[in-house]
Amino acid sequence: VEELGLFCEVASDIAFALHGIELEGQRQQAEEEVRQRRDYLQKLTNSMWDAVFSVTLPGREIEWVNDSYGIIGYEPAEVIGKSTRFLYPDEAEFNAFGQRLGEAIEEERDVLHAEQTLRRKNGELFPAEVTATIFYKGGKATGTTAIVRDVTERKQVEDAIRESEAKYSTLVEQARDGIVFLQDGLVTFANKAILEIGDYSLDDVIGMPFIDFIAPESRDEVLQNYRRRIAGEEAPSLYEAGLLRRDGSLVEIEISARRVDYKGKPADMVFIREVTERKKAEKAIA
Repeated sequence: VEELGLFCEVASDIAFALHGIELEGQRQQAEEEVRQRRDYLQKLTNSMWDAVFSVTLPGREIEWVNDSYGIIGYEPAEVIGKSTRFLYPDEAEFNAFGQRLGEAIEEERDVLHAEQTLRRKNGELFPAEVTATIFYKGGKATGTTAIVRDVTERKQVEDAIRESEAKYSTLVEQARDGIVFLQDGLVTFANKAILEIGDYSLDDVIGMPFIDFIAPESRDEVLQNYRRRIAGEEAPSLYEAGLLRRDGSLVEIEISARRVDYKGKPADMVFIREVTERKKAEKAIA
């Protein structure tokens, strides 16, 4: 009996030790998976044109950022742990965005789109579009992932339209984003970048209804926003949609649109950016 008891005790110790080894192995595996996920996320977001910030709430402190110094001029190590206050030209701008964010949270919205003037490390101010995905836990907003886009190029095109047709033609052809002009719902101009996104030729798109290039599930929203802008009514200037490529495949895009006067008539100037990589990053962060 004593021998049996001793055997059971030893067996129990061995089982406990094996269980500990198993738990340790699981912990190491989990840590490795987290490391790989972070490495993947870092590589993915560092390849993006936009700055990507993970910000805690309510303090609005930066806990993670991609290699965004190309846009704002800071190295990641310089900004992690800091309040986002330094990104704004003054306290009023910082508070104004905070108010818009607070309103979005009160309405329990998942995404906030906003235009904002921001400041680079060298003191230069630049126009930006901010897309903030809001994360909730237990009904409380705990953080956001903010995508910051420098829209200086878009502003330059808007100014050039008012000044010189030759100047704006040069700017839009060199733009990285896809750009189209719409009049009466038809495409009257398309730059090289948008043709590459959809794998279209210029003959494919000129004179075609723009809505035909939009995925069916996105058409109602895109058409409604277009009609409201042309009518001079308030409408979202930045939103997401699906674009149909020439082969029928779908690509996720972000649309930034403005009403402008083009050749004496009201027109919609639409900037289109493929956001496939950004969507992957958002899913990886979540």
